Amino acid sequence: MARKPKGNANKRRELVDAALYGEAVKLFYKKGYTNTSLQDIADALELSRPALYHYINSKEEILARFVEDFTISSAQEHAKVIARPDLSPHDKLAHMVSSTARQIAERPLHFRILDRCEPDLPPEDMKRQRDARRAVRDAFVEVLTLGVKSGDFHCEDIDRAAFTLIGMCTWIAWWLPSTKNADVEETVAEITCMALRAVSGPTVAADNPDGALRAINKIRADLDELERSLRSRSGDKEMKDGQDS
Repeated sequence: MARKPKGNANKRRELVDAALYGEAVKLFYKKGYTNTSLQDIADALELSRPALYHYINSKEEILARFVEDFTISSAQEHAKVIARPDLSPHDKLAHMVSSTARQIAERPLHFRILDRCEPDLPPEDMKRQRDARRAVRDAFVEVLTLGVKSGDFHCEDIDRAAFTLIGMCTWIAWWLPSTKNADVEETVAEITCMALRAVSGPTVAADNPDGALRAINKIRADLDELERSLRSRSGDKEMKDGQDS
């Protein structure tokens, strides 16, 4: 008898995993984590409980997966971005905000369940969750600090600014599901733009000449672009007036 391709088995597992976590989220949200049993999850998937054990052994594994998918993955992604010497503080912050916002916008209900069920995490997973959350906060503080030193950002209180930006991203999980036809990329772009605007002020420290020079050059570049745009529009208008006459 010919063996079935291994790829088919892997594909089936991926499909069952996706369905399993999707149904678990719905049940946790509707019934509560403590009131949801593995049998409830098995019934929702139309599997026997023994069959479910091929995929998970406990509810705690589901929450642990959420910790991996959200908090730990964010901390790892931010660490990679900060380590890139080719990116400015502005670019680094844009990457961090957009990746965090997109992660939550794509699966808002999953994030809400993790937030609601965090006290139910086993001690080991609770520690991993808290360590990763601290790493995320520290990453935002680090890039904001670099930006203030370079003149890219202006923050009176860097810690408060870091928490504010993180809060802008995480709050998506509560308001996005109620928005019909929500566009994830549009939401991510708007949040990223607002976050950068919030920390990019006109104030430049007097003891930071490099930052001041960059700010002046940026203003000059913006004025040059505005002038080119105005000249172009003026030329188009003159051409149109000539055609009309």
